[in-house]
Amino acid sequence: MGKKGKVRVKQKGGAGAANVNPLADLMQPPAEDMIMPPQRGDPNVSIPWPSMFRNMDSSNFIVIYPTYLDSTKTVKVGRRISKVECVEEPS
Repeated sequence: MGKKGKVRVKQKGGAGAANVNPLADLMQPPAEDMIMPPQRGDPNVSIPWPSMFRNMDSSNFIVIYPTYLDSTKTVKVGRRISKVECVEEPS
């Protein structure tokens, strides 16, 4: 049987060749394939809310999440109404 333990790999080339990455060209994609973040909007521009929403008290809002109406969910997962009244995939 053979020796047990670590396997040694002999590198070819001189001392300077060990520091060269043969795949360095593939590390950086071409500039046209780079995904750039969107440009920021002008901070001096404001988008006003309609006046009817300005004076509303958001603590009285009622939120209905799709999970509440999903017939494939259980009560433990978050369904809030009976299966008869639910739909299969609410959106």
